[in-house]
Amino acid sequence: MFATKKTHGKRIMHRKKLFVIVLTIVLCAGMILPVHAAINPFAAMEARSHQALDAAIKAGTVPADTTIFDCMFTTGEDGVTRVIQYKDKNGNWIDVATQKKVVEQEKTDSPTDKANATQKLSEDTLAEYAAEVFRLVNEEREKAGLDPVVWDIDFANCAQIRAEELSIKYSHERPNPVNDGIEWPQNVSGKGIYNAPSVADEQGVPHGWIMENITVTRGAPESAVKEWMDSSGHRKNILRESHIRCGVGVYQTSEILYWALWFDDYTDA
Repeated sequence: MFATKKTHGKRIMHRKKLFVIVLTIVLCAGMILPVHAAINPFAAMEARSHQALDAAIKAGTVPADTTIFDCMFTTGEDGVTRVIQYKDKNGNWIDVATQKKVVEQEKTDSPTDKANATQKLSEDTLAEYAAEVFRLVNEEREKAGLDPVVWDIDFANCAQIRAEELSIKYSHERPNPVNDGIEWPQNVSGKGIYNAPSVADEQGVPHGWIMENITVTRGAPESAVKEWMDSSGHRKNILRESHIRCGVGVYQTSEILYWALWFDDYTDA
């Protein structure tokens, strides 16, 4: 409600002016916000994770050289994001509350988990693992009422390259310099840059804004997806409504499995 001092006609004019002003604000917000999100969709999530990591380092519960990519986060009912686990230099997950190694519970209904801890897997088995992660990702999306993502073989090949690179440098920054002339964004952690999508450029694969989840496990596909779903930032990537396609890469060294999960919203339709 708003007041006018004169005629009904002028009240209508004032209402029209107000309507135009409100509509202009809404339209401008509608144009500005999606563009900003497209430029840096990770900003809010990474900022909260970075704040949580800084707080944990100051509290002495996480080593000073830990990055946000070495952590699992949770957001409490108070809206505050906190570090609940971090990965040490040996690749072990450490519980922040107890400062003890997190031991994965054996699944009696998944005997392959036990075997895969020490067994060298064939290329066919690793391909099956990648396909199973893809299936589990769509299962999680279905639970959330979202459309499934589609498997893209070119995208999967790029994710496979990234999985192999992770065994050299576990980061969203690639182990070797990228000289493509693109100014890739800085990681919020302050350690390295987010240039993982440059793989797609090198392979000539069209793309939009690529989102990458990474992890290291000693178990089967369920372990990788569980870690991502237990991490607020990685979970948001999996459950992003606008995602259209997906690719999964997995690479094994000794007992370790390196995983790269790629999403984007690109379509050539």
